[in-house]
Amino acid sequence: MSDLIMTGVLERYPRLKFVLVENEVSWIPFYLGQYDKYWGRGNLDSPLTMLPSAYFLRQFYATFFNDSPARWIFGTWASNNLMWSNDYPHPNSTWPRSRDVIARDLGHVSEETRVRLLRENVRELYKLPALAPVAV
Repeated sequence: MSDLIMTGVLERYPRLKFVLVENEVSWIPFYLGQYDKYWGRGNLDSPLTMLPSAYFLRQFYATFFNDSPARWIFGTWASNNLMWSNDYPHPNSTWPRSRDVIARDLGHVSEETRVRLLRENVRELYKLPALAPVAV
C-alpha cells in the first residue's frame, strides 16, 4: 500500500479498488494511524491530498475470517471496507464452525453492520445483484 500512496497511484485513480486477502484486519487501523502520523509530520515527498487512512477508506477492502481481536473494531471502523470469508477449503478455514466464529466476532454488532460485513460489501464491490434478505 505504501508504494501506491507514495507514487500517487491512489490520487490519480480514485475509482481503482484494491482487496487485501488472507491477512485478517485487526492490524490495519494501527498501521494506518502510524502512516497518518508520519505523513502528517510533513517530511515525506508525497503527492497526497488526503491522509493515507482516507485513501484506504475510499479504495481498499480487506477480508477476515478468524481474527478475534478485530471484534473490537467491527461496527466502529471501516464497516464499508471489511468482508468476511471462511477460507474454505484450506485447513485453517473456520469451516465447519463458521457460524460459531461469526457469532463470536460479530454477535455484538448491529444487524446492519453484520449484513454489510458478511454480504453487502462484497456484493457492492463486485457489483453483484442484490439478494433476498436472510437471517444472520
